Amino acid sequence: MSCYCDYDYSGMPAFYEEVIVTARREHRCCECFGVIARGERYQRASGKWEGKFETYKTCQKCLDFEVNIKAHIPCFRRCAFGELIDDAVEMLRDYRKEAPSLLFGAYRREILRRRNADALRAARAAS
Repeated sequence: MSCYCDYDYSGMPAFYEEVIVTARREHRCCECFGVIARGERYQRASGKWEGKFETYKTCQKCLDFEVNIKAHIPCFRRCAFGELIDDAVEMLRDYRKEAPSLLFGAYRREILRRRNADALRAARAAS
């Protein structure tokens, strides 16, 4: 399987650190908007993009999803934090003949993300 890679690396951070940690309190995943419960492991990525310091938290399920895609499509890279599912769907459409189950999984994640986002908006509106 060949890769169709075309990435724009203009958004590179001035500095960047990525660690896997255990949650001491509840967080939200920046990819699927799901809850990262206390005691769960997640990825915390921090850096400085365009002069602004940012921290992104990614749940283990989204990390596993990314690893699975990279195992089948080695050139896959998410373009930005919060874009994993969109980037996956876009790239997997190109590979739908070679890996149809990956595209189906990406669509399932997209539906889950929409549900989580709706629940988050409803909770914020209620408070």
